[in-house]
Amino acid sequence: MRQLLSRFDTRVTLVYAAIALLWVILTDALLMALSQHDPTLIGLAAMLKGVGFVLVSTLALSIVLSAEWRKRVRVEQALQDDIAMRKRLQAAQEQNVRTMDEMRQFLQATLDAFPANTVALDASGTIISFNAAWKHFSIANGGPSESPYLGANYLAVCDAAAARGEQEAAAAAAGIRAVIAGQHDYFFLEYPCHSPDEQRWCAMRVMPLVGPAPRRVVVAHQDVTERWQAQEALQRAYETLEQRIVERTAELRAAKERVEAVLHHSADGILLVSMGLAIQQSNRSFCTLFGCEPDSYTGAAFDALAHPDDAALVREAAGQVVATGAHKAVELRARRRDGSLFDAELSIGYVNGEGLVCTVRDITERKHAEEALRQALAKEQELGELKSRFVAMASHEFRTPLATIQATADTLIAYRDRMGDDQITEKLSIICQQVGLLRDVMRDLLHLARLETHQVEFEPVETDPDALCRDVIEEFRSHPGATHRVAYVCGPVPSRVPLDRRLMRQIISNLVSNAIKFSEAGKTVNVRLEQDGNALALIVQDEGLGIPDVDLKYLFKPFYRATNVGAISGIGLGLVATKESVDLHGGAIAVESKVGVGTTFTVRIPIVRPRSLHGDVALGA
Repeated sequence: MRQLLSRFDTRVTLVYAAIALLWVILTDALLMALSQHDPTLIGLAAMLKGVGFVLVSTLALSIVLSAEWRKRVRVEQALQDDIAMRKRLQAAQEQNVRTMDEMRQFLQATLDAFPANTVALDASGTIISFNAAWKHFSIANGGPSESPYLGANYLAVCDAAAARGEQEAAAAAAGIRAVIAGQHDYFFLEYPCHSPDEQRWCAMRVMPLVGPAPRRVVVAHQDVTERWQAQEALQRAYETLEQRIVERTAELRAAKERVEAVLHHSADGILLVSMGLAIQQSNRSFCTLFGCEPDSYTGAAFDALAHPDDAALVREAAGQVVATGAHKAVELRARRRDGSLFDAELSIGYVNGEGLVCTVRDITERKHAEEALRQALAKEQELGELKSRFVAMASHEFRTPLATIQATADTLIAYRDRMGDDQITEKLSIICQQVGLLRDVMRDLLHLARLETHQVEFEPVETDPDALCRDVIEEFRSHPGATHRVAYVCGPVPSRVPLDRRLMRQIISNLVSNAIKFSEAGKTVNVRLEQDGNALALIVQDEGLGIPDVDLKYLFKPFYRATNVGAISGIGLGLVATKESVDLHGGAIAVESKVGVGTTFTVRIPIVRPRSLHGDVALGA
């Protein structure tokens, strides 16, 4: 600073001297010029010379001082800026030092947080840093508590252990040197480190530290005893499990063989069906039942086993089992591979999330037995009804004639001596008439019994049906007590038809007798005989009571009488015998009736009779 001010004073002195010299020269020259023109101005000029010298000197000095002052201000400002910069740099350096300390502390804390025993080695293998776990491990194993092994050569320790025959130490030293040399970026080794009290295992990891050469590494030792113990336990468990699997497999194989033996020896067909209702597996009985080869139905739809009309029933039952998990059994018509049908019971069970197990049982024999039982039950019910009707009929048809006979006999016994021969004859005729009625009832009963037990001999011979009808109708017309008109019409019919004359006469007689019985006196009964195709048709039509619709289906039941017959006599066997006789001829009988209008019976008998119920019949000439 003093040198700067000295240089400033010298410059001011020189500038002032130069300006003063220049002013003196200029003013002297001006005075000389003025004195030549006007000597009076010399005094004024001398005074102005002095004033001007002062002004010029002042001006020059001010200019020089102003320039130098600005330079000085700039220098001082630069000095202040330099001082401020030095302070900032010093603060930044102090901050960097603090940051480095914090980072060093953070890194050390991070290193201490590692559970593994960790040290840092330089390129020679010397320990340059360690973490808290290393220190604790050193103390626990009798090492120094302060700076444990800091500065010791780790590789030398490993080499010494290797010289004693510890192979893991030699491998560790080689791995560390390979990472330090840059041959590898990672080295890992697991080794036993047992103590007298316990068995332990450790894992060593070696990794390089990122930084400038020479290369440094981090060596971390971690206790993996629990993992080794877990692995050993897992290995033991695995071996135990493997043994159990072998044993269980053998058990399952034996169970499978037993199940397959049961399945294949089961009389029922057994199926495994997927949730999509596709057949997956079947047993031998199924193949036998459906007449197919093994796996013929594998992949087929479940409902393919059923008749098309029952397929929806199978799908519905399977859907209910899947939805509810409950067992379901249905009866259906199953269809074999060749298309034949049989009655089957299908039982469906649900296997948790796996699909369905189904059994198929042929119930044809059971169905036949059930049908036989139903028929037997129906027969028993029919017999019960027959018994009831017979009792009702007997109470009327037997009691009334017997009562009449008893009353007439009592009259004869009591009053015979007072009666004439005509009166006695009349009473005896009444008794004979009632006995005849009883005889007819018994005859009808015996005839029906013979028909139902097939004891009636069917003896067809070539007969003229027209002549037979005329004979029977003439008997009704010529009866002394006839009250009805019987009209007969015969169309073109063959003159020789194979008929059992006795049974045919009974057919005509019963139908005409019923028409007369259930018609009012004076009404007409129309009988017509004609050929209808290959059949002989006998039509008997009356104008009588008619038969209620509810009674039509029971007309041919023994002892059944229509609900509107009232007190009209009869035991309900005439139409039964008639139908049995028609059946023996291989024919059919039909009835049409309307209450209050009348009834029409139509009998059709084949002209050429087929094989009879009792075999072939030889017709006479």
